[in-house]
Amino acid sequence: MNVALLLLAFMIDITKSTERQQQQQQQSQKSCEIQEIHGKGVSSGYLTSPNYPFSYPSNQDCLFNITASANLVIHLTFTHFHLEGRTLRSNQCLNDYLIVTVVDRQGREHVGERFCGNQLPEPLHTMQNSVYIRFHSSHTDEYSGFRLRYQFLTED
Repeated sequence: MNVALLLLAFMIDITKSTERQQQQQQQSQKSCEIQEIHGKGVSSGYLTSPNYPFSYPSNQDCLFNITASANLVIHLTFTHFHLEGRTLRSNQCLNDYLIVTVVDRQGREHVGERFCGNQLPEPLHTMQNSVYIRFHSSHTDEYSGFRLRYQFLTED
């Protein structure tokens, strides 16, 4: 009889654990959408990876579209950066990475390098008024992610 109760308690615990895992997986799949940021009436703000400052979920593809007024340019400064590092075999950012793409005034896209690891990227003064930021996480390790400040500045 005690064995039956223990088995029943074990089965209930497994069911609850499986339900929790399914909920977490569904939540992580929903947590990343395209975010549009327009500089109307705002001079600066912050972007973060999903769940920042806690570990970002796996299997994410986030796109942040930042657009300033025509007479302004966008300046990006990272205040925190910790993603999965470069792969040992290829020394490239293949699993988790962030890419900044600058769009010039003619609409041409200039794709920047992939950032990964835990070294804070240098500030980026784009001299343009449109930027796409793509954050990707793979199914492997998760870290605290990134936080960056964007500013809309007058052209100098």
